[in-house]
Amino acid sequence: MTDYFPSVDVAIDNSVERPHLAPVVRRAEQSDVPWVLGQLRQFAAAYGTRRSLFGSETHAEALVGTLIEDQFVAIAERDGQPVGLIAGVLQPHPFNPDILVASELWWWVTPPARGTRAGHELLDAFEGWALEHEADLINFTLEADSPVRDRTLERRGYRLFERQFLREVS
Repeated sequence: MTDYFPSVDVAIDNSVERPHLAPVVRRAEQSDVPWVLGQLRQFAAAYGTRRSLFGSETHAEALVGTLIEDQFVAIAERDGQPVGLIAGVLQPHPFNPDILVASELWWWVTPPARGTRAGHELLDAFEGWALEHEADLINFTLEADSPVRDRTLERRGYRLFERQFLREVS
C-alpha cells in the first residue's frame, strides 16, 4: 500500500515488509501540533541559549500549523505512536531566485526510537517532497555533535558546504 501526502502528492511507500515496531511515515495533521511542539521544546531545551527558541507558545503553535498546511511536516510512527518528525520549507535561493531550495527546519527522532530507521524514513519523505516540488537543492543544518546524521547524509550524496557558528549577544 502506498500512502500519499494529499496536499503535496508525495508518495511514501509503506508496502515493504517491515519488522515489528518499524517506523511508518505520514504527513502531519493539525492534531499533531501539540506533540510536535513538545518535541521542539525538548530540542530547544538542549539548544543551550539563555533565551528560549520559542518566545511564545502561540507563535510556535501558529508556525507549526502553517508549516503543516503550506510547507512540509512529516511524522514517523511506531505502533501508531509518533516517534519522530521532519519539517522544511521550499523557497528560492537568496542569490538566485531561479534555484529552488528545500531547507530542513527540524529533523528529530525521540531518544528511545533512535536506531529504528525512523530518521532514514523521515529523510526519504523529505527528499521525496523536495523532488516532487522540483527543488534544485536540499539543505540540512545539523547540530555540531551529530556524527551519525553526518554519515547518513554523506552516504546519500550530501556534502559539507558551510559551517554555522552561533554566539549570543544579549
